[in-house]
Amino acid sequence: MAVRPLIDDLVQLAPEATEGDGAASTKRVPDLNIAFGYNATFKDIQGSGYSLDLGTSPGQEWGTFTGGGQGSYNGIVYPLNSLLKKVSASSGGATSKIWTFDWTDFGANAFQTYCFEKGQTVAAEKIAGARFTDFSMKMTPDEASWTGGGIGGAIQRGITMTPTGVTEVAVRPMVPKTFDVYLDPSAATLGTTKLLLAFEFDWGISKIAGPLNAMNSANNGYAATVKLKPGATATLTISDDSVSSAQITKMRSGTPFFIRVVSQGDLIDTGAPNHYFKFTGDFCVAVNGQPRATAVMGAEALQFPLKIQHDATWGKGLLVVVENLIAAL
Repeated sequence: MAVRPLIDDLVQLAPEATEGDGAASTKRVPDLNIAFGYNATFKDIQGSGYSLDLGTSPGQEWGTFTGGGQGSYNGIVYPLNSLLKKVSASSGGATSKIWTFDWTDFGANAFQTYCFEKGQTVAAEKIAGARFTDFSMKMTPDEASWTGGGIGGAIQRGITMTPTGVTEVAVRPMVPKTFDVYLDPSAATLGTTKLLLAFEFDWGISKIAGPLNAMNSANNGYAATVKLKPGATATLTISDDSVSSAQITKMRSGTPFFIRVVSQGDLIDTGAPNHYFKFTGDFCVAVNGQPRATAVMGAEALQFPLKIQHDATWGKGLLVVVENLIAAL
């Protein structure tokens, strides 16, 4: 009897040219830590006079997946291309590449789907048409992590993993000691006022799309994905001092403000300017809940629940820019 050791499972992916085309894998991104799940509907068949059901009628089936792990300058562009917006990298320095996720919160955004293969020689399966629908990121003085997931076609079992032509993407972790957080009154002033005692910043987008089922036997799962109104939230934990008092004043008036979070890694290219591995997230936010008193290593702090919202002057609610060495997905 063959045993399938979990530690041996590899995950490979291919960016799809068309949603659900099931393209053969071209990349291995180990820090995505993708796991598969099943989603299906069922109806019980009941009969008059019978205590037990007479059978089960299976309905629609589709695959789900989750991912997460350490924040990585290289790996993070894969979920963001699927969740926020499908983009192409532009040149930064001599070798660095810049991924600009200028997400439009009104109108349509193109999105990238993937075909995920997962397994080993004992057994393997795949999900075609995989789209990230959820993503959240946590940044603290000790941690840079993300979690996420999405949906795809029904899981296909008994496949053979793509054996050749698969390139491994190097892991370039975000280092917490390089983090900076800025809080400013407008998009034009973003990156001006650094918070000296910021303890945690989390942000996330949830349920940005869902499955659309249709009566069509040719579908391997749902017919298509449909754009939904997503959850767009953040939390900011800072020292309980005059800066916190200023945010409470904004809370009482409903005044939005802007947050920039930056993680800068190793040097990639020298020049004017130098180019580094870098993550920059800009957000227009407003307090939309009760601040919570908490303690951080013995110091008093306040945690502010925030919503990410559209700013008319800026023309958006968030902007994420990543610089790395990935030229294409």
